[in-house]
Amino acid sequence: MLVAELVLEYIKALIWPLFMLFIFLRYYEVIAHLIPRSKIRITLYGIEIETTLSELEQVTFQNLGGSLSPKQMELLNRLFKEGPIYFNRGIPKDSRIWIRPVMNAGLIKTLPERAHLGETQALDLTPLGKLLMRKRTQ
Repeated sequence: MLVAELVLEYIKALIWPLFMLFIFLRYYEVIAHLIPRSKIRITLYGIEIETTLSELEQVTFQNLGGSLSPKQMELLNRLFKEGPIYFNRGIPKDSRIWIRPVMNAGLIKTLPERAHLGETQALDLTPLGKLLMRKRTQ
């Protein structure tokens, strides 16, 4: 009798997690399809924006001009692995052309902040840039 009660208690404890696992496995495609449409709220400069993750990704890559070039990706990798890159006399003119879109997309910042690329002392990743690189290396 004691064994039967013990088995019954195990069944009671396991039935709900097993049921949820079954539902998740059975409707995985439906759940996965709904997640990209999930809305997130972001507050920027006191303005609350509701958007989807896919829309946020699309806007970021439009700011980049479509996709990252090998030079841009190399810069992001270096900043992620080594930290800020320092310059004696600002960023050279020939490099500003391909660095500017990465900065405009909000992935890197100048130090001091808001300095012109020709006058900046260093470049570093923004929190968005760190998030992108952390996810890319996982």
